[in-house]
Amino acid sequence: MSSENMASLSLEDGRSIVNLLECPVCLSTMKPPIFQCQNGHSVCSECKPGLQKCPTCRGALIDTRNLLAEELAYKVIYPCKNTVRGCCEKVSLEDMKKHETACPHRKYECLVAKENGCAWTGCRSDILRHMEEKHDKYIYRSDLCSFKYEEFNFLQECKFSCIFSSCGEIFWFRSKRDPEKRKLYEVVQYIGPKENASKYAYEHRLVSPSGDQKLTFINVVKSDTDELKNIYEMRKCFIIDYDTLEIFTQNGKTFEYKIKMCRQK
Repeated sequence: MSSENMASLSLEDGRSIVNLLECPVCLSTMKPPIFQCQNGHSVCSECKPGLQKCPTCRGALIDTRNLLAEELAYKVIYPCKNTVRGCCEKVSLEDMKKHETACPHRKYECLVAKENGCAWTGCRSDILRHMEEKHDKYIYRSDLCSFKYEEFNFLQECKFSCIFSSCGEIFWFRSKRDPEKRKLYEVVQYIGPKENASKYAYEHRLVSPSGDQKLTFINVVKSDTDELKNIYEMRKCFIIDYDTLEIFTQNGKTFEYKIKMCRQK
């Protein structure tokens, strides 16, 4: 290899190596497994199944992997796939999945109506507009949100979610009624960079029908990338058992309470 080529491979950001790993078909940076033709030209694993011949030399494609190219792939940093939507992060192949799962510029599915058939996907900045256009009744636009169940059925499993547009941010509220465990679970998750979640808190305010018993429970907001199951299991949310909940219901049916969103001091 000439000294000129050696110099090009030593660029600090590894751009030259990334260029060497560009698939000749889709032009994306190849990631393992990387395959090759009989003459050693590489092609990515996604493009290979649709090819009859090598796109570079028209030679026969084989099932042998290009181990040198794969080693190079693990040595460089890659731009996030959400670059076109504003992400400037570059990470190693090993850290890519973790980053892209939590990337604030990733595409979201409809948070409140996916299970009911809404197929919308879009950026974080588009979530509120989509909600306003398609699911406006599931947006709460106040720092103090009121909820009222006219017929609270303790024996019926129920899940509910909505969006809080509060404190200049967007939050995802989720509620789960579990008759088997006789508990009500509720959590607020921040939609956006994970590190911002802990800057906010949500406060449940419950008052008995007679007004002589009050319950205030404060939790730190979790990230929208945190698994809901883990939040419930670790009890990092609002949890109230049915025996206590009955104190705050009227005639065993009507249940009313408030949730206040606030920025942590």
